[in-house]
Amino acid sequence: MNIYTSILNHPHYMNEEDRDWVDEDQFNWLPGFDQNEDSDGEYGLSNENNIKLFLDIEQKAKVGFQNAMVSLKPLFESHYFNNVFISIDLIGLLVNGNTLACYNFRDSDPQFGNYYFDIGWRQINSEAKDYVWEHELLHLLDHRLIDRISIYRGSKEIIDIYRYYLLKYREEGFAELYYLLKGKYDNIDNIDKAVDIFRQNITNLKNQIDAESVLDEKILKSYDFYELGPWIMLDLLRTHACNSYEELINETLEKLYSKQIIEESKIQEIIKAALNIDHYFYLEYCTKLIDNKNEKK
Repeated sequence: MNIYTSILNHPHYMNEEDRDWVDEDQFNWLPGFDQNEDSDGEYGLSNENNIKLFLDIEQKAKVGFQNAMVSLKPLFESHYFNNVFISIDLIGLLVNGNTLACYNFRDSDPQFGNYYFDIGWRQINSEAKDYVWEHELLHLLDHRLIDRISIYRGSKEIIDIYRYYLLKYREEGFAELYYLLKGKYDNIDNIDKAVDIFRQNITNLKNQIDAESVLDEKILKSYDFYELGPWIMLDLLRTHACNSYEELINETLEKLYSKQIIEESKIQEIIKAALNIDHYFYLEYCTKLIDNKNEKK
């Protein structure tokens, strides 16, 4: 597997004309950046200190990817890797300030083993959230589903938009499973709370669809796909997968609640099971949640 890392607007990747529109102020905030001119007294971005800084950043990105691949190696045993391209965005052209990294599924081609990622500075330095590379690699593993549900995003049909935002919990919930199973979670600390909030979110969304012809983007963005999603995936496996994983998930939940370490083999088993949850089965699960709530009233 070849891994290529590159910094956007790196001076070594530009000709003289392109350099004219690159403002050094875009990089001044970067820890360790040297604002002095180069040895020829001209282009500060290409002085020796900055070239070394950029090389170090590219190397950190490569090492981060490789370490995550080692952690998830059993999941990729039958996967073909040819080239991995990692674009490091330090100036906000591809990755905004709130985004650590993203898997570029549109440019990636699993058939030929070519994959693309975009990452920001926060993913390189100490501010990065744990297991971000693992999150993006699970997106890669989930490429087929992400590609398939992307058709809903471009639709103008209200029902397709509804499906797309429900499926974002499936997409991000799967990618965030490794993080949760490593004992990492924030405000949502148990599965029952997650399911209750998720069920209410679906109800709110459905009610808005019934009342309006256009969904309110502010309401849609308020749903926490990352925090609720992995809990929802565990609930689905526990309750709607022919009881095949009920014992495994219940044991896992006990360990999560008591802050015990979950064996790596168990984590891999759960992720493999969750990968098989396609979008039809997932939407059926969401429908049952709504129906069950209505029955209780």
